[in-house]
Amino acid sequence: MMNNCNYLSTNYNEQAGCIPIRIKKQEGSTSSIISLEDVQIMLVTSGTSGINWVFPKGSIKKSESSKQAAKRETFEEAGIKGKILHQLSKITLADHNKGVNITYYPLFVGKKKNTKKDWMEQSKRTRKWFRLSNVLSLIVPIKPHIEAAIVHIQRSIGALQQQLNLHFDLINVPVESFPLEAISEFVIEECKKQKKKDKKDKKDKKDKKDKKDKKKKKNELNSNNSGSESEPVSNIPIINNETSPVSQ
Repeated sequence: MMNNCNYLSTNYNEQAGCIPIRIKKQEGSTSSIISLEDVQIMLVTSGTSGINWVFPKGSIKKSESSKQAAKRETFEEAGIKGKILHQLSKITLADHNKGVNITYYPLFVGKKKNTKKDWMEQSKRTRKWFRLSNVLSLIVPIKPHIEAAIVHIQRSIGALQQQLNLHFDLINVPVESFPLEAISEFVIEECKKQKKKDKKDKKDKKDKKDKKDKKKKKNELNSNNSGSESEPVSNIPIINNETSPVSQ
């Protein structure tokens, strides 16, 4: 059971990281349709072994959220920035060797300027983009939780591919005119819209709960007041107004 990275432990520390993703047409491609070969993910070498390929991740500070920690660690360890891909779900997995639960967020890297030439941990890490289609055969040996995270992306990326292929009608676009910049801008805008929607949904949910709690509290208060008013008055002396008969 402990070898199953889907088994999380309440005794483990919580960490967060990102799965960096970008779109780049494969050399020699004859179609503009985005396939699994055109999606790349970035991994970095482990800071401990220097051999294993892993996704950038680290501890969550008290002053930051899980997402903030994931983006910070990704910038420190891989030197890249991006937008959380809300179209793809996050995944939480356990690294039982290190005793941590790690939540990975898909991170879309759409602009070259978001990949820094120099970064904080470049002296002890190597970073590399791998094609999502064959990455599992290239990073052997692989840690169980890293393999599970990659499989998760392979299975869920199809929805994004389909959205882009249809929106840009890529089946009718010549490969030499592949609109990479427009696609990147579109994905980034979709990320912003989804983030805004998620924020609104969260607020609406909180407002609904607050309203429900307020109504419940009011009903309880009314019930208590009603109960106290209906209590019978006791220990009141009874006055007998009848006149005693006069003896003759």
